[in-house]
Amino acid sequence: MKNKALGVFVGLAIGDAYGAKHEGGVLERLYWKFVSKTSDGKIRYTDDTEMSIALARSLIKEGGLNLNNLALELANGVTSHRGYGQGARKVLKKIRKGVDWKTASTSIYPSGSYGNSSAMRTPLLAVHFNKVSDEKFREIVDSCSSITHTHHFALEGARLIGFCVRFALNNDSNEKILEALLNESESNLYKDKLTIAKTYIENNQEVDKDTVAASLGNGIIAQESVVTAIYYALRFRELPLMDMLDAIYILGGDTDTIGSMAGSIWGAFNGYEKIEPDVANQVEYIERIKDYAEGLI
Repeated sequence: MKNKALGVFVGLAIGDAYGAKHEGGVLERLYWKFVSKTSDGKIRYTDDTEMSIALARSLIKEGGLNLNNLALELANGVTSHRGYGQGARKVLKKIRKGVDWKTASTSIYPSGSYGNSSAMRTPLLAVHFNKVSDEKFREIVDSCSSITHTHHFALEGARLIGFCVRFALNNDSNEKILEALLNESESNLYKDKLTIAKTYIENNQEVDKDTVAASLGNGIIAQESVVTAIYYALRFRELPLMDMLDAIYILGGDTDTIGSMAGSIWGAFNGYEKIEPDVANQVEYIERIKDYAEGLI
């Protein structure tokens, strides 16, 4: 399990850090061109890895999911140069100022945020809670997501990523995983996209980036990125990590978050030992990330 736990978190961090400079439009890419490296030349990770570190720190410290502690870890862990979205930044700022996390998110998004950052955090839950029942895991994912995201599309997307990592940890086949995720999905929106991804994979199609973006999405909301990450992870599960990430980065859009979700699934399949050391060692604080990964077991 240690090899796979390391694979999940390191895969997430690599997908995130390497993807930052490819994210978004011209202004975003220009911003990351200037801040993408640390003073010692390492590749800087974004808010995705920073929030994942906060989650890992809370799980290890509390011996499980303590939502009050997690909310504070997420809020107090924010650093300004990581590229937080405006909404998430506002929610976490409110929590840091003492607003109850139960109302902070809905005060910004009355109907609940459906961004993809809650889905991005769930791979670590799949590692830490790998032995709980499916029913209990759903409850854990929903609870963890609720600090920042309460919209049903965000919750559904988080469950799909979490279960995909669980299945990947067991080395389940692509066919079995996609059938299980179709059964897990509740909305026609996710079912339709999973069905499209299933067709692409079953037919072993070389699908061009424009088709993927149009049919599965490449945006910052959960319903425009979750199935995309799952598709790439399953398609490239037996190929090198950077081959998968390069394909995602060419896709454009929310490359860091799609890369982090797909990287975590790939890492669950292949483990840390299949990741090229030179690739991992370029990411800032990678040894600390590995320590947190081991602490989740």
